[in-house]
Amino acid sequence: MMKSITPNSSIILMNEYHEILYQHGSTVPADAVTLFSSQSSELLLDGHKYLVNTASVKNNLYLTFLTPYSDIETVIRSSLRPYIAFSLITFVVLILILYVLSRKITAPIISFADLLSKIEDTRTFNPELLTHYKDAELVRLCNSFQNLISRENSLIARIDEENKAKRAAVLHALQAQINPHFLYNALDVVSWMALSKREDAIADVVSSISNMMHYSISHPDALVALPSELDNIQEFIRIFQLERPTKIYLTISSKNDLNPADIKIPKFTLQPLVENAVLHNPDKSCLHIEIEIALRSNLLSISVVDDGIGADPQKLNAYLNYEETDLAVSNGFGIRNVNERLQMHYPEIGSLSYSKSPSGRLTATLIISLESNGEK
Repeated sequence: MMKSITPNSSIILMNEYHEILYQHGSTVPADAVTLFSSQSSELLLDGHKYLVNTASVKNNLYLTFLTPYSDIETVIRSSLRPYIAFSLITFVVLILILYVLSRKITAPIISFADLLSKIEDTRTFNPELLTHYKDAELVRLCNSFQNLISRENSLIARIDEENKAKRAAVLHALQAQINPHFLYNALDVVSWMALSKREDAIADVVSSISNMMHYSISHPDALVALPSELDNIQEFIRIFQLERPTKIYLTISSKNDLNPADIKIPKFTLQPLVENAVLHNPDKSCLHIEIEIALRSNLLSISVVDDGIGADPQKLNAYLNYEETDLAVSNGFGIRNVNERLQMHYPEIGSLSYSKSPSGRLTATLIISLESNGEK
């Protein structure tokens, strides 16, 4: 006895005349049997669609299987249901695994980011908080961040030290300004006392010293008009001549129709040069010092020439350039100071150099920029 493939399927045995010899399963109308001969794979009966398979057997017999599509779909659905359930379960499990893995990866990163966001001052940050992470990538990142914090703290400490040094320098400068003012006021008192006792020579000396003090302490870094520098030089010469009989003549010559009042130079740039000319010729009874002003290709040249013995200009230039020389130099305000301040006021242009004039006179020459003249 044959068994149906599905609950509603049918098995039909026919002869060559399409007469039903045997039928099992759902009853098939007789008028539909003739449709089997068309070898069609589908058949529509009573609104139901069937899958038809017909095969020839011995003695001109034909065996036909009719299976409703609804049964096939039911079988397929029932067969797929476990796979669908397994797929859903697998998908949920994968989602859970991905969530756990992502939390394991992102949670330390989020924690690290929160830790960084709470840092207000790297100097008060506790580096031990960075040692709780175990992931190799985060451990490397934390080590790099610790090095960054260390460098930043070192930089902050250095800046603090520099600020302290600056404050100390400012206080020192302020104190340095106060001390000359006290001395300046004291000189005024001495000058008044000398005048009251009719000591005119002493009063003149004190007055000259007081004027030089006032010139030195008022805006020491400012540029001054050339006549102001010359007035200060005259005060120095007046003081020097009070104790020594040397006659000193100071003359100024200007080329290119330059007006000395229009020329501004840093304070105490000419005064040390004139002072050298005076102090290095103590035995001369008469000393002529000439200040020559000239314009050369937009550069201002100021030369100080004296008729004294003079030193070797090559040795003086070597001394200015910090080269070794056997030149005996006293510890004082110094020509190096003049040269360095010129270079600071006029970078790459300002300079001091020595040479011999055609007549053999020692000449100190200042070169400054005319375009920068008058600027601080």
